[in-house]
Amino acid sequence: MTVNSPTTLPSIENTAYIQDSNVIPPTDSNTVITTLPIGAIGDLNFYDKNGDGVHQPAGEDGIPGTADDETGVPGATMVLFKDDNGNGMLDEGELIWVQETSDGTQDVDGDGVIDPVGYYNFTNLPPGNYVVEASGQSVESPTTPGLYGAMVATTGEEFTRTVTCGGGPCTEVTDADFGFIEGAVLEGTESSTTRTTTVL
Repeated sequence: MTVNSPTTLPSIENTAYIQDSNVIPPTDSNTVITTLPIGAIGDLNFYDKNGDGVHQPAGEDGIPGTADDETGVPGATMVLFKDDNGNGMLDEGELIWVQETSDGTQDVDGDGVIDPVGYYNFTNLPPGNYVVEASGQSVESPTTPGLYGAMVATTGEEFTRTVTCGGGPCTEVTDADFGFIEGAVLEGTESSTTRTTTVL
């Protein structure tokens, strides 16, 4: 398995030399650089406080800065692979990328701009079908800083997206957002009349 993290645009450099020294000295050349078509897949991992699978930056009350704000998830591990055969599974020989979401001080996609908390973006992707995954995570609790516990995806743990290049700029997919809610452990027995829920 190979982890690929390209930071520059793929390109082909074609250099044509004119051999007739009476016209142009042999050391001169005409160089044409052709940039290969590339796309991107990404966007945001967020704390889905109410578990509805919809990102509400200001929370259900619509008031920014309150406890129900659905902020980004820092340090979540994102996995992307190029699904060449379309079976939705990572197979031998298929390209794979791994990236952690921004903590608010990082430039995770290398574009020179500090990214917001929870942001991720896989760039320099050639055309094709991709699967992006955010399986169960162990990240910092949004309610108890310093406490790390299990997070459960409310939007599904993977998305299938396609990068296409139809004679112009390639697709830049910006809707692969993942919502997470704190996991819970249910304690007790079937015959019990009470249950104790422990939030991790």
